[in-house]
Amino acid sequence: EFCSVREPLRLVLHLCDSRHGLTATDAQLLASAARAATTRAEAGVSPFLYLVVLTKVDRCKPKDCSKTERAVQEGALALREALDNSDAPLPVPVLKASALKRQGGIELWQRIAAAVAH
Repeated sequence: EFCSVREPLRLVLHLCDSRHGLTATDAQLLASAARAATTRAEAGVSPFLYLVVLTKVDRCKPKDCSKTERAVQEGALALREALDNSDAPLPVPVLKASALKRQGGIELWQRIAAAVAH
């Protein structure tokens, strides 16, 4: 897997459409990232940061967005455990974003810059 063997990898951005909740594909990505984090830790490779970006939050009711965020955190349990073994920050952060409302863009770029600089 790319995330397991790509040593310079510092940050994985997982874009999740807030209107659809945690899909089967999203769950597969979280599981894949968990396996990659475990493989990296076992190989002595530095861990990567993982950030879930909930997109289109302007089109999602606040209650539904919160439900999606909880589902992401529940789905990220294995990933959190794998990252915990590699001293990465927990829990898996979730950033709410909307291009239309210009929400979350600055924080997203700040997190990318911090990961690259680290």
